Amino acid sequence: MSSPPPHNGSAQKKGAMGFFGKLLGLSGGDNGVATPARLDLRSPPGLILKKGEECYSAAEGALMEDKVTRTKVRGGSVGMSARVTRGITLRASRFSADAVPETKLVPVSIGMFFVTNMRVIFRGNAKSFTVFLDKILNIEMFADATRITTDSGGKPRIVKFIDDSSVQQVRDVLAALFSADSEE
Repeated sequence: MSSPPPHNGSAQKKGAMGFFGKLLGLSGGDNGVATPARLDLRSPPGLILKKGEECYSAAEGALMEDKVTRTKVRGGSVGMSARVTRGITLRASRFSADAVPETKLVPVSIGMFFVTNMRVIFRGNAKSFTVFLDKILNIEMFADATRITTDSGGKPRIVKFIDDSSVQQVRDVLAALFSADSEE
């Protein structure tokens, strides 16, 4: 009877990277340890490009919205009492209160933020949006996020990025796109 070949574990490491590694965007490194794969912007995963459209930037981020986190009741009462006769007191009072909602910026969806030559796209796990570049009124870049205001009159879209390099990459691409539009 022949004995099975010695097991060194390398075949198992490479096989484990197959389907799930591609699904998670991982590739096997030199030592078999999973490392993040570089995103191919010609055909970004989960994004269908239109004819003539090119993807310039892709970054992981969270779509943020103002949500009511707590409601406080503020108010007070005013009143007076007058003695009419012995044993009879007349009381008059009034209570007034207002509910004051406290809002906080919270993440509502986590996903990928794409910038193409035609539009800005956020594809998230709970919410997504697409804005064509000619519909954008204002873009504000912050240290870790961007706020996009459109001409549709809706709420501004705020996307907070996961890492600092993504913020700089998106900032550079948007600056190049809009400076090219203003020169034409």
